[in-house]
Amino acid sequence: MTDAPQDPIQALRDELSAQLKDMKKDGDERHSGLSKAVDERLEALSKHVGALEDFKRGQEARSARANRDRVFKGLDTNLGYNFRVEGDNTPFLQMEIAPGRKIVAEPGTFMFKTAGIKMDMGLGDGSERTSVGKVWSAVKRKIGGEAALLAHFKNASETPQSLALAANQPGEIIPINLADVGGAITCQRGSFMAAAGGTSISVGLPQRISTGLFSGEGFILQKISGEGHAFISGGGNYATYKLDAGDKLQIDTGCVLAMTDDIASRWKIEFDKNPLSMLFNERGLFLTTVEGPGQIWVQSMPFTRQVANMATALGGHFKQKGWMPRAN
Repeated sequence: MTDAPQDPIQALRDELSAQLKDMKKDGDERHSGLSKAVDERLEALSKHVGALEDFKRGQEARSARANRDRVFKGLDTNLGYNFRVEGDNTPFLQMEIAPGRKIVAEPGTFMFKTAGIKMDMGLGDGSERTSVGKVWSAVKRKIGGEAALLAHFKNASETPQSLALAANQPGEIIPINLADVGGAITCQRGSFMAAAGGTSISVGLPQRISTGLFSGEGFILQKISGEGHAFISGGGNYATYKLDAGDKLQIDTGCVLAMTDDIASRWKIEFDKNPLSMLFNERGLFLTTVEGPGQIWVQSMPFTRQVANMATALGGHFKQKGWMPRAN
């Protein structure tokens, strides 16, 4: 018995159906492969995004830590206080003081305090042991052109209290841990702002007479010694330089803000021999030369320079407006 001949139309249908099945299977495989590739790529992108987010969080955490370290640098519960410097161009110092502890500061720096802080004006800086010592300390400060009295802020309560002190010029407040710099610094007159109670604040004289004569800052300097922090105020921005033995740095005399004792014993004034400087340098004919080892703090805009610039600008303005007196 022979098979019946296959319907050619049905055969075509079967062939087309088989081809469609093959095409569908191939499409499914391709789609599956494409879908898998897309999923893998998305997974890889997700990992990259996750890594970027982790990096961003890490950067934020590092920035926060750096800011916290800058703000609370010098935190020492053994000294009975902590502090942070707030603000940029016109900063202020905010402190938290333990019960029974004292801060001494220049008059005129007070900004605000909590009720538990007792504020007094007194002779001496708190390091003196006798009344005569307090009077002598006040006399030396007066000779140096500073106020005879210092502001004393004592936490008279049984809980930590807050105190804020403002800088006396646009610039920066520089906290210096005296224990880290040999126990003492010498700074320009008027730069001292505050210190822990018991810190000695006295006057100092340049080692060389020529230094006092030609520095433009006079003979009298401030010497701050003790174990806690000294807070000094600098005009503009400041930079700190650590000099090794034999290193020398030449600085505009007004820009010298503070120095460690080892540098203070060797700094000198040198004549600027450049003829052009002699003719056109408005800052003076002398440079301060310091020699290491030691550490020095330099300010970019001394207060005297700020005043001179403002006086020049105001003088020109008044003259332009016709407010300046005219010579007959």
